[in-house]
Amino acid sequence: MEWMEVRKINFALEDYAIRLELIAKVKGISDAAIIAYLKHEMLGDALSILENAMRSNGPFFDSWDMLMHYFLRIGQIKEALEIMKVSVSRVRDDYEWRHRSDTVDKFLNYFIKESDVDSAEEFYKLMKKINCVDSSIYETLVQTYVASGRTLPNLRARIEEDGIQMSGELHDLLRSVCPEW
Repeated sequence: MEWMEVRKINFALEDYAIRLELIAKVKGISDAAIIAYLKHEMLGDALSILENAMRSNGPFFDSWDMLMHYFLRIGQIKEALEIMKVSVSRVRDDYEWRHRSDTVDKFLNYFIKESDVDSAEEFYKLMKKINCVDSSIYETLVQTYVASGRTLPNLRARIEEDGIQMSGELHDLLRSVCPEW
């Protein structure tokens, strides 16, 4: 945008997004266009760019992360989880990939804040599919159960199955939600 100011070009931000889309079509830089469209609440256009880009068969993990951030920012957790499902389904056995930590943190913070046990469990299952379950996922899961007032049976077996080393904090949290502890 700085180059536009230097040359005294006065595009509206929406026009700039359209220009990025044209560049993306020519040079294949769809992420820049997706960022611009999402920044200006132009979800349909961002999805259109991603749909066109997907014809090249790439995994597009950064693009999926951008969409998850967008939905998390506007409070649409179900939509963000749907995007997470799509991105997880595109992970191949020969490709190791991790969601950006800030994306994971946004999900985890939402679950605790909203006491949303069902979404937290769904998130856990998605992360397990791509071998990304760690103690922070479990801590959030337990904190979400605590916030909701629900118990979490058989958690000890799940933790052991996933090979998670328990921190002192996780151990203490478990006492309040796990009847077998």
